[in-house]
Amino acid sequence: MCIRFGEGIPDKAIEDFNKLVQTGYMADYLEKLEMLKALVMPSLPHSSNSYYKACFMSGLKEEIVNVVKMSKLGTLANAIEAAKLQEKNLKVI
Repeated sequence: MCIRFGEGIPDKAIEDFNKLVQTGYMADYLEKLEMLKALVMPSLPHSSNSYYKACFMSGLKEEIVNVVKMSKLGTLANAIEAAKLQEKNLKVI
């Protein structure tokens, strides 16, 4: 990871985390989110669950985020599960 993010690892990781957007499947988005979150957490130890949830939600595809927002789920874990379910529902349609 050091090679990818260079010398300014915390700053670059935070920037990438805040700008992360879902362009493909949920699994790919979650993999990137978790990797960046692991890099960001040591630099922002006092960040709340709502910060991570807000970053996750802001990067979701529009057809997924609207349903997740309507669910008004309190935790990042619950929002992730709702997003996975919505993606699955969209595949069925």
